[in-house]
Amino acid sequence: MITERTACARKRAGSAISFIHAKNSLGRAPSGGPAPGQVGMRHRDRGSDMDAQGAVMEKTRPGRLAYLDNLRWFIIILVVLMHLNVTYGGNGLWYYKEEAGYGPLSGLLFGLYGSLTQAWFMGLLFFISGYLVPDSLERKGVQPFIRGRLVRLGIPMLAYVAVIHPLTIWIAGFAAGGEPDMAAWYGHYVVSLDFLSSLGPLWFLMVLLILSVAYALWWAFFGQPAPRAQTPVKVRHLWLAGLAMVIAIAAFLLRVVEPAGAQFIKPLPGNFMQVGFFASYVVLFVVGILCRTHDLLDGIGYRFGMRWFWWTLILGIPIWFLGIPASAIAAEARGGVPDIGAFFGGFRWQSAFYATWEAFFCVGISLGLIVLFREKFNAEGRLARFLSQNYFGVYVIHPPIIVVGAILVRGVEAPALLKMYVMAVLLVPLAFLVSHGLRQVPVIRRYFS
Repeated sequence: MITERTACARKRAGSAISFIHAKNSLGRAPSGGPAPGQVGMRHRDRGSDMDAQGAVMEKTRPGRLAYLDNLRWFIIILVVLMHLNVTYGGNGLWYYKEEAGYGPLSGLLFGLYGSLTQAWFMGLLFFISGYLVPDSLERKGVQPFIRGRLVRLGIPMLAYVAVIHPLTIWIAGFAAGGEPDMAAWYGHYVVSLDFLSSLGPLWFLMVLLILSVAYALWWAFFGQPAPRAQTPVKVRHLWLAGLAMVIAIAAFLLRVVEPAGAQFIKPLPGNFMQVGFFASYVVLFVVGILCRTHDLLDGIGYRFGMRWFWWTLILGIPIWFLGIPASAIAAEARGGVPDIGAFFGGFRWQSAFYATWEAFFCVGISLGLIVLFREKFNAEGRLARFLSQNYFGVYVIHPPIIVVGAILVRGVEAPALLKMYVMAVLLVPLAFLVSHGLRQVPVIRRYFS
């Protein structure tokens, strides 16, 4: 990442901005990479041609961490696919689910994608967000930083609860065969304060706001961290294993009282906040801050990170099969009913097993993707730039797009898994195009970029 520079150079690097900013919302990475002509150990701006997404990647703009931009649009696409997975697989929280039967193989594939993706993708987003916070806070100061976060995170949340969530509920209501009285519904929605629990997927922004403000207050009361070391600290396998165990223990204890998958506070259609998954989110946000303030990512080589990635896949997927699927098969063989819920909460060995698997899978996949994108996708061509500019908008607006798309083809007789794949091919590009169109409006471009 960024080596120690002079105070002047660090001030230029301080133009790095946090996760959501007027021009760098969830879709933009910060400044702070090597200055033009410099090549850092981590953030190398090679300028070489790389074939990515079918296009030749161009040299990124000076000062951009292009690989973080690319990694985040990749994750947001997975978010859209996750919600399509829930739409057709039925496992999870979403506005509209197509009640179509499917066989055991399709059910296994739906569950496999859901479990493997849920284990790491939001945790990695929190890690990246934490990594970007210190530079922004150092550059702006505590009060401007907090004000900026309130605006850049708060306005999209207000837009969602005021417009996008009600619109999605209205569309889903028609799909259920009714004609919802939206005036009466909206009045109750406001008076009952249900809107406070109706952030949909934007719960991420609310949690990010809370964590960012908490760190800013810590900074204000306890001061800035010590100056960054001149020599990168070499990260060791034992440290990563320890990190995974911290996440696993925290997740297990949290799920004793708040099972994974349970809606927090109120069971409302737009309440997708599942506190049972928050252990990795909070821990990785803090670890992201530490990695930036101590330049720990400098000590992670490409081969080191990719070993973790491949061994996580090689061991993690079979171990997952030994958990939930094997337990379900064994229960059915005994003539009983599978107790899948035991893996997601309570003081049970199944919950401890799943929390441990999930934590190691999270650390291994996240680490591997960071070094992979840093080394292989640290450049920005026209396509990557388009995706980077629009995936925050996609994150905000994709719920009604998915619901409308699913309703339009619900009469088509086709296997659920096939419908999910086809809709993914159609709706992911559509969501980016809709975001691009909306961002032509200046005020939308300002807050949804």
